Amino acid sequence: MEADDTNDLGSLPAMVEAIEKGNDIVIASRFVRGGRLVGFPLWRSVPCVAVNWLLQLVFAVEKVTDYTIFFRGYSVRLLQKALDGYGQSLVESTGFVANAEILLKMSRFRPKIHEVPLVYQYDRKESRSKLKIFFTIRQYLRLVALHLSRRKMIPGP
Repeated sequence: MEADDTNDLGSLPAMVEAIEKGNDIVIASRFVRGGRLVGFPLWRSVPCVAVNWLLQLVFAVEKVTDYTIFFRGYSVRLLQKALDGYGQSLVESTGFVANAEILLKMSRFRPKIHEVPLVYQYDRKESRSKLKIFFTIRQYLRLVALHLSRRKMIPGP
């Protein structure tokens, strides 16, 4: 999860419960029923929604609505499979896009995925965002382009 106080810890008990029930990936989603963005400026919310929509359209990982959020839980079993399968290449991207890369690579193992609602409280942030919006959008577009060109940015295990 991010360390800037934007993620509502109220999602954590449901996340832990979902992992304990056998889910491999649990995502605190801003886009499922009960989740929402609070105090999120328009200049951030439009790209956020657009990038998530694009990733959902291109990659279509079942049961995933929020590809870019950092607030996730992973089972030890899935983490071990991913490390065994990818080794040092599990995370090759830099910046915020690495989070989506991890999800996409782990999805190759056909994990059981569950999302819980997250109230993302941007107005609680005490410092300026480190996100470089145009750089980050270009990185997501690169991820999509590599996938569509079948260069296997997200290779199978």
